[in-house]
Amino acid sequence: NAPPEFNSSGGLTVSQITDSADANWGKVSIVYSIRDPDTSSGTANPGFATPSFEYNIGGGWVAIPSNRLSSNALDNKAVEGTNYSSYTAYWDAATQIPTTYYATAQVRATINDNEAANNTATSTSSNFALDTKVPVVSAWKIDKTTDTLTLTSTDDTVLQYRISNNLDM
Repeated sequence: NAPPEFNSSGGLTVSQITDSADANWGKVSIVYSIRDPDTSSGTANPGFATPSFEYNIGGGWVAIPSNRLSSNALDNKAVEGTNYSSYTAYWDAATQIPTTYYATAQVRATINDNEAANNTATSTSSNFALDTKVPVVSAWKIDKTTDTLTLTSTDDTVLQYRISNNLDM
């Protein structure tokens, strides 16, 4: 029995979604590419592997439970013996570790073909910035006599605000 495999070229890519127009804005995108070279000869669950995910923000690896991941993220995934299959899971880190900023967060993915031996493979992401901390606004002033807006705030990253009278912004 051979273990399942992550693609050695971009088998695990992790980043926090920073585009506010994206439906998953603020969540962590976990993209992984997997295969199981002997999936056709498996006896436990041929043609499938089960993923799991953990994060590390400096204190060791912590499991990411299903209620913090996109639906079906931990369900069995179809795999082939030769070609890699790509999947994406979304982690709602803000609900699991709110009000934090880490410049060197990591995610580890594990796949399990559920065989008795040689059944798992893991891949660890590169460090990425994880920001679940809300900016602190200490001043917000609109002066209609001078047509000025004063905004004073602090955050661990560069802040960008858009203000508009248009409803579609």
